[in-house]
Amino acid sequence: MDWSQERKPKFLPRKSRLVMGVDVGKEVDPTAICVIEKCNGVIDHGSDYERHTNQTEALGLQKKAERWRVVHMERIPLKTKYGEVIRHIAGLLATPQLQADPDENRSAGELVIDAGGAGGVAEMFIDNGLKPISVIIRGGLDTNWKGRNRFTVAKEELIGLLDARLNHDRFPLTFSTQLSEAEAFKAEIADFRRNVSGAGRMQYEARQGRHDDMILSVALAVWFLSRPRNQPTVIGVYGSY
Repeated sequence: MDWSQERKPKFLPRKSRLVMGVDVGKEVDPTAICVIEKCNGVIDHGSDYERHTNQTEALGLQKKAERWRVVHMERIPLKTKYGEVIRHIAGLLATPQLQADPDENRSAGELVIDAGGAGGVAEMFIDNGLKPISVIIRGGLDTNWKGRNRFTVAKEELIGLLDARLNHDRFPLTFSTQLSEAEAFKAEIADFRRNVSGAGRMQYEARQGRHDDMILSVALAVWFLSRPRNQPTVIGVYGSY
C-alpha cells in the first residue's frame, strides 16, 4: 500500500466521555437537552506512513489534545408532562451511542439536570431508574456540594465556563453539522445579557420574552465536564470563581 509521506496534523482520540445537560422546562421555557462529547487524545503531526508504522510518538510528533463537541441538541415542547420528558431522556441514555464501549474506551453517558424550579423533579428521575447530577442554579460566586450528586452552582460560574469553552484558543466547543437546534442556541447567545444588579452582583439572563434554555443545558454539561473527574469528597464550598 502506498502510504502518503505528507505530514498533516490529525486528532487521534484516546478516551471519550459523554455528558447530557438538561434544563428542565418551566412555565415559559421548554425542556432543552444537550449532549457533549469530550475526547482526550493527541494531535499527531506525522504522515500516514509514520502513523501506520507507529513512529510518531518516538519522533516527538504527538501533542496532548482535547476535542469538545456538541453531538445532540433538542427541545421538548412546552407543557409536556415531566413523566414523558423523563422517559424520553431515559430512552436517549439507553441508545448505543450513549452506552459504555470498552473497545472505544468510552464511558457511559452521564446526566446533569437543572433541578431548581421544578419541585421533586430530581426524585422523579431517580424513580425512573436514572442517576442524575442535580444542580440548583443560584446567584453569588460559590459552588456548594449538598450531598451525593447534588450541588448548588453559581450562574456566573456556569456562564463563565461556557464562554471560556466557546472561545478557547486551542480546544473550543464545536457543534456537529447536523444539529437542528444549533441556530436556536446561537440566537439565545445573541440575546443573552450580562447586567450588574443594584447590589453590585452580576446577573445573567435572556432578554424579556426570549429563552435561555439551550444555553443552560449546554452550560450544565460544560460545567460538569470541566470539574476534576475524581475530586476528593468535601463538605460545603469547593471553590470560588
